[in-house]
Amino acid sequence: MAQHAGYSRWCYNWGLSLWNAAVRDGLRPKSGKLREVFTNHTKPLYL
Repeated sequence: MAQHAGYSRWCYNWGLSLWNAAVRDGLRPKSGKLREVFTNHTKPLYL
């Protein structure tokens, strides 16, 4: 169970860093787009 919590926290931090980078660059990110980027980033690793 602790591994799942650790992975969940990693996902949150990864998304937060992307969100902050987009805001810093003057963009207005959307949560759906962030989910899409995450899926496309991790899917090839586990196929």
